[in-house]
Amino acid sequence: MESPSALPSLDQLLKEQGADQTLTDLILAILDRCGKIASALQGTSVDKVGSVNEFGDEQLTVDVIAENLLRSWAQSSEGSAVRAVCSEEDIHLQVGAESECHKNGEFILCWDPLDGSSIIDCNWAVGSIVSIWRIGHHGVQWQGADTLIQKTGNFTPNNHPTDLRVHINI
Repeated sequence: MESPSALPSLDQLLKEQGADQTLTDLILAILDRCGKIASALQGTSVDKVGSVNEFGDEQLTVDVIAENLLRSWAQSSEGSAVRAVCSEEDIHLQVGAESECHKNGEFILCWDPLDGSSIIDCNWAVGSIVSIWRIGHHGVQWQGADTLIQKTGNFTPNNHPTDLRVHINI
């Protein structure tokens, strides 16, 4: 087996697949957020918050924490490449609206901030799922086949990121 130092870095792999620097930076920032979600979940109790999401699922404290960590990043200057987001917790894509993240952002992000949160109390693995689309000549009219990146990050019962799967369609 190759030593870790002999293996290419993720940003090198992304560039080999055709990702430009903006997309590479975006992916690395999302992965950093996944690490922050994992850290935030450590020691967090899993309680109902008294509301349901758009799909009728009861929201849990861990759902809200993960959503807030992703959304606050996307709306901050660190997420300047993000035009708009939607999620399982808030499915309304806000493009051209005041709640749009960054007017000149190149990407649309859709996510499930904490897939499997209803089983986290059983000490099972959960994860975040993120899909990325680039705004192109069709504006925000895109299909699943236009997805640039689909990323899942799984967290173990100890809430450490253990598995990362990235599907690249650049």
